[in-house]
Amino acid sequence: MRILTAAIILATSASTIAFAAEARLPDADYIQASHCRGLMGDSEAGAKLEAALKDNTVGRADFIVSRATRERGKGQRALREATKSGDLSSVQRVLASDCAAFKS
Repeated sequence: MRILTAAIILATSASTIAFAAEARLPDADYIQASHCRGLMGDSEAGAKLEAALKDNTVGRADFIVSRATRERGKGQRALREATKSGDLSSVQRVLASDCAAFKS
């Protein structure tokens, strides 16, 4: 019985540790996700990504947060320019490839 209890506790703690490690994005992914957030505009997926980015900002180095902010602005500008020209294919292509991992 003790072995079973110990196994359950070990399995539960291992899955909790894996989830906690998975929730924290590496710096490069955080910056890429910020760019993708800019490209998503006011969509529902964009709002979910915004919440994930906000959670990931805590404890992040200032220069990484600054770079992510610039990348988000680049994404917003790209979306705005594509909307003006009426050709959203380039934005959709980036969202389908580079940003696919951040859509949920």
